[in-house]
Amino acid sequence: MNHMPREPPSTNPRLNKEQEKQFNEAVRQSHDPWSWMTRLQGVQLLGNFPHQHTIPHLARALEDSDKDVRLQAAATLGDIAHPDAIPPLVKALKDDWVGYGAARALIRIATRLRQEGNTDKRATALYPILLHLRMNEKGTVIRKAFSGAAKGKVTEKNAGLYFKQLRALEGKLK
Repeated sequence: MNHMPREPPSTNPRLNKEQEKQFNEAVRQSHDPWSWMTRLQGVQLLGNFPHQHTIPHLARALEDSDKDVRLQAAATLGDIAHPDAIPPLVKALKDDWVGYGAARALIRIATRLRQEGNTDKRATALYPILLHLRMNEKGTVIRKAFSGAAKGKVTEKNAGLYFKQLRALEGKLK
């Protein structure tokens, strides 16, 4: 999977005709259970064109029946790093297979948007999480922290305590 950072999304709202044809073919075949590889390639193709216009297509791919397609969609949304990618990734945190990948994508998005000084409400809600993440953080803690931030439960004032509670809960669940 390609996890290299991409340029910020282009303002060009359209794929060219060939790109759109390839993507539509992948979507058309998405109902065939044997075509998971085609859907995966479609998601990878969209990752080569980091436009805001591709976010709804990638958000749909987060609900694909194949976990590899969902995981690639999460990674690609993280590479695009646009605030519109935040809501579908937050929803994907609940996915047992893809939740950690969605959290990693949210980390990439929040980090880039914070560096750029982005003040979008969806992005700024995630910033307190970045300040309290540890390098060895458990996946479930990260997933719950981002989910809480998206719901407005985490602020700069309570982020430290929120993480402390999540880490304690993680220790008790083992």
